[in-house]
Amino acid sequence: MSSGGGDWTPRQLIPDTVLAISQQRPVVLRHPEATRPWQHVLDCLSGYLTLAEALHGNPNRYADDWNFGPSAEHMQPVSRVVEIFAAHWGSRHVWQLDQRALPHEELNLSLDSQKAYHELRWAGRLSLEDALEWTASWYRRHAEGVRARLLCNEQIERYLD
Repeated sequence: MSSGGGDWTPRQLIPDTVLAISQQRPVVLRHPEATRPWQHVLDCLSGYLTLAEALHGNPNRYADDWNFGPSAEHMQPVSRVVEIFAAHWGSRHVWQLDQRALPHEELNLSLDSQKAYHELRWAGRLSLEDALEWTASWYRRHAEGVRARLLCNEQIERYLD
């Protein structure tokens, strides 16, 4: 699951967390123990760009299926992701369990990016902590009136350094 600023999709963890924090209430989690492969969107995009360069140089070798996901230590439960995000925002309103009867949901999702690592020498650059700090900063500064384009450009430049 990618994090990064500018995602306003309803019923998604980061946008729901931003909304809850901005309303000074806890985010309601369906399955706080569920794990997902968290990464910053710029890490995922760097994988796509790495693949595009490889395809340009040797399309027959690299025209295949690829996963660009985080390493195993980025597999954290959604409750922990919310807690880290809220801490970077400076919020005390963290999360509460959704008490409604819920349909089945896969609790553990993962990606195997070993192929990208071994064949393309690609790996994400940002730790989960950094990805969530960058994401919280993006949303917080946007709420303060900073334009989205400026925030994106700043983070892209920071990522490339």
